[in-house]
Amino acid sequence: GPGLAIRILCADKPFDISQEEQMKTAKELEAYNKDGIYATLLPTRSVGVQGDARSYKQLCGLSTDKKTPDWKTLFELAKEIPKKVHNVNRVVFVFGDPIKTSKLETITNTLLCQDTCDQLRAADNIVTEQLIKNNLVKKVAQLPVILFPCDFGIKGGRGIAIRTFITNDFMTGIPATPGKEIPENVLN
Repeated sequence: GPGLAIRILCADKPFDISQEEQMKTAKELEAYNKDGIYATLLPTRSVGVQGDARSYKQLCGLSTDKKTPDWKTLFELAKEIPKKVHNVNRVVFVFGDPIKTSKLETITNTLLCQDTCDQLRAADNIVTEQLIKNNLVKKVAQLPVILFPCDFGIKGGRGIAIRTFITNDFMTGIPATPGKEIPENVLN
């Protein structure tokens, strides 16, 4: 999979869009708040692809107040939001308590340094141990672990994203669905 440095999203300030664009984007995301699912603008940029071009835009976090997430709806929203909300190019699911605010404001300063790399290595180790323990090494073709600066209200905290990928040819694929290709208990 991708090397360590490329999986650390660095930032020394939240957002890379104006306050006006932040408010506009947060307002657009409110349309996706329904049935116990909440869409929140995260103060972190990511590289993604929109149409035929690379883009450097904001992340959206989806969270839910349901005990068992509706993965089908969450996957549909993850596809739809970057198509309709042009300041967002990636969507992540946020485990834990739902985030019911339209945007988060703070990050932990994240640069490519020893401590940050060590934090990602520790997360990699946890994920690898779970893959081995649950016999998922061959089933999940790729599972990059990404460190990003969103602190989710915890001073000094960072977000960890895992991107589960099922493929036969490494050119096309689908995300692994919790409860289907990957047991939900592994994600806890």
